[in-house]
Amino acid sequence: MVQEPTLPSGADLLREGERLLARARASEQEITLVAFEFAGLGQLERSNGRALTEAMRRSLASKLLGLAGSRGLVAQTGQADFALLLPLVGEGAALRWIASQMGHPAAVMACARTWFGSVKRKRTEASLLARRIENDGRSLAQWLVETRAELAELGCWAACTTLPPLPEWEPHARAGGGAARDAGWLPPG
Repeated sequence: MVQEPTLPSGADLLREGERLLARARASEQEITLVAFEFAGLGQLERSNGRALTEAMRRSLASKLLGLAGSRGLVAQTGQADFALLLPLVGEGAALRWIASQMGHPAAVMACARTWFGSVKRKRTEASLLARRIENDGRSLAQWLVETRAELAELGCWAACTTLPPLPEWEPHARAGGGAARDAGWLPPG
């Protein structure tokens, strides 16, 4: 049986994230926090049923865990809110990495069978905002609250348009983990 991808809770992110943040601050390395809001996720079950909702949650968990890789942390921080912590990555690189893996605007697709056997497909887009965590003594919890508040203030359109354009090459089309290598997640070669 295949194990379902599950996301840690916000408390897990804060506990492990504070350790990661302390290491990054001590070695003066970049660390970026990305806040996601999938507004359509809350309405999905009412309008499309439990099967598609569960498929979307699995797809979303898989996609976000893939973005975090082995170095980063990801957690569900609310009903439709998620946070991604990426060490050694600046804002621009984090946004390009997300765009190469989830598209622009960032979105997740899922499909499931309805109760009468047909296949239903759904795409949900994310509002997201990336912020480089400064070495100013604020905790990860404070950074998360401020980033989520700023995301709510900007709204989906404004937050999604902050993604910088991808370079001319298409990292997601290359074999051998090109996007991961270009984002600094894999060693060169």
